[in-house]
Amino acid sequence: TIIERLNFPNSLREIHDNAFSSCELFEVNLGSGLRIIGEGAFAYNEKIENIKFHEGLERIEGFAFEGSGLVSVTLPDSLKYLNFDAFNSSVYLETLHIGANLENDDYTRTLAFDCPRLKTITVSEENENFKVVDKCLYDMRTKELVRTPSNVTRVTIPRWVKSISPDCFYDIFPDDVIIKSKSLKYIT
Repeated sequence: TIIERLNFPNSLREIHDNAFSSCELFEVNLGSGLRIIGEGAFAYNEKIENIKFHEGLERIEGFAFEGSGLVSVTLPDSLKYLNFDAFNSSVYLETLHIGANLENDDYTRTLAFDCPRLKTITVSEENENFKVVDKCLYDMRTKELVRTPSNVTRVTIPRWVKSISPDCFYDIFPDDVIIKSKSLKYIT
């Protein structure tokens, strides 16, 4: 199915699972009332390069933008849950910004898996749950290394880290990985 452009009304609250999967979309304008984007909702729409996520959005489910053409993603401060599989295989994704209130309980995944161009991850200073240290993303509650960007050539894992998430180095080949952690318990 080819649907070139979607403009959602501000009254829309939820986009259900797989609603626009593989539709060959070029442009999507999400309404300001949207709260939930369902699993696989926009998966495999390689021509979507940018989407503005409005304040008020609270959840993005798994594989919502898997295989998309997104280049840059700025998640709003209102977003509380992002399934870590939401942007998997988005091979053009270069930058990702996490807002102030993300508080995932999804501890078993690697954020933006198989996104070989992901070079920049930033986190709102107000976010107490996630933090970027030396360009790498950490979950501060579990003390876990979550994601390493593709352009990092040296990773120094801090002393306070307890675990390294699955596939955080997938398709990433740093020259050096230095483990300073004295409390590391899990490498999965």
